[in-house]
Amino acid sequence: MGINKEADSTLAQSFPLRVAELDALLKELPTLLNDLIGPSERIVVDMPEDDESEAKEEASSTEPPAKRRKLNPAGTAQAQSAPHPSVQVWRKKAPRTEAELKRIKTKVECHPQIVAVTNRLKKMIMEMIRMVSMVKISISLRIPKMEDGNNFGVGVQEECLGELGSAEDIAFAYYDRLTKYFQLRAKLVSKVLKWPYVEDYRDAVREMDEKQGVILRTTARELRQTYLVLWDLITKNMAKLKNPRNQSSARSFIY
Repeated sequence: MGINKEADSTLAQSFPLRVAELDALLKELPTLLNDLIGPSERIVVDMPEDDESEAKEEASSTEPPAKRRKLNPAGTAQAQSAPHPSVQVWRKKAPRTEAELKRIKTKVECHPQIVAVTNRLKKMIMEMIRMVSMVKISISLRIPKMEDGNNFGVGVQEECLGELGSAEDIAFAYYDRLTKYFQLRAKLVSKVLKWPYVEDYRDAVREMDEKQGVILRTTARELRQTYLVLWDLITKNMAKLKNPRNQSSARSFIY
């Protein structure tokens, strides 16, 4: 079958090749991720010079709005839902000023090194999911019909399928973890644009970039380890996978 031949080629050639590629990537990561502090420090907020003075004057001159007084504490729901015309309605968020709108429109670049490494790892993860799924299908198609006795080889096949399924789930988790970084970083950058004088938000962006660098290194190592474990497990149990019940007519699993 075409699926079995493709799975055989994947195990014999693609798995060792991906391990070599991940080894090369792990050697390059110290150079690729050598500067994770610069971009967070280079966030320049586009704001007028008198923005800070205006904000201070506005904060000192503007009195906080008075709380609404209940006109009829024991009144009906109609009286509570219809406020008096002279009572100012509260707003959850004040309207944005021109200075705030200008700050929010500031263009902030993504971290170039992290984006480059993330794109490479995402491609490797998707390739792993494709190859693991193919090997799973190949092993599933080689499971013989259910019979009494002599099912040790079938148990080996099921164990390998379980390991392949776990590897597939782990790959999806890695992909999800890589993509969430951009969403979380965007929220922190928006905080920097809203409150440019709060240094803690800039520190949070820098810490998140450094943390993502650690996550990228860990993901590359885990992918390499997953490939090695799967390849070792399948090659050691090749006899049972290709012939679970010692049937001479069974096809070879790998050539």
